[in-house]
Amino acid sequence: MSFKLLTKKIFPLFLISVAAVLVAVLQMSLNGPVSEAESISIDQSKVESLQVKYKALSFADNGVELRSSKDENKIVILNFWASWCAPCLSEFESLNKLVETFGKKVEIIGVNNDSDRPRKIIRRVQKERKLKFRSVPADVKTTNGKENLASLFQVKKIPTTLVFYKGKLIKYSEKKFDFGDDEFKKMLKSYIN
Repeated sequence: MSFKLLTKKIFPLFLISVAAVLVAVLQMSLNGPVSEAESISIDQSKVESLQVKYKALSFADNGVELRSSKDENKIVILNFWASWCAPCLSEFESLNKLVETFGKKVEIIGVNNDSDRPRKIIRRVQKERKLKFRSVPADVKTTNGKENLASLFQVKKIPTTLVFYKGKLIKYSEKKFDFGDDEFKKMLKSYIN
């Protein structure tokens, strides 16, 4: 292959690559880097549906109590996880640190999605990971009867996290999330103070 032919084929690819990098750099300089704390945008009707379901939610299970009407002045984080989900388990360290940082101002409730013996799995994971928050099985008895919280909140994949304050959904994530992210903690502080 001659040099002339090679440059005709490779040079356009090189120019396209350079242009893509320049566009990415320009976008970041204009908008700043994308933070993990930014919410996944979801349909407004889904947001409203999740808020209605959260406001009606009430359960007490194995020492974990959620009464959305009573929890008006604290942030409630519902974190959907399973023991076989590596990204879910890797979130626990930053969730523990969140408990240390915010104490009782932030209520974290893990929702376990293992189908076989979830209570046993919850106890094992609580102990192994030294969790500072409690978890309930996805199938939990609510004031409306037995409900699956993953179905109720339309969780399609895990990890999924929903953060509520005064009945409003303030954060929604369908991927591994760093709860120690400065922007996320700043957002929490803005609601607490």
